[in-house]
Amino acid sequence: MNPLEDIGEALRGLGHHRRELVEKILSEVDQGDRSTSLALYKELSHVSDQAITLMKKQKDIIDAEIKSLQ
Repeated sequence: MNPLEDIGEALRGLGHHRRELVEKILSEVDQGDRSTSLALYKELSHVSDQAITLMKKQKDIIDAEIKSLQ
């Protein structure tokens, strides 16, 4: 695999994980479990930060490829 494919796979996995966390957070909020909701939110924040880092890396790779074409 090339780096962009690797990043794409990682982003897909993080996206699925984020969706699951959001569903769990909403469920816990509905049940009134504040501490679990907050812990899940912290995990969601961390996973989101990982996704943002990967997206920036992906953009940098694509920018470099485009510049090499010019």
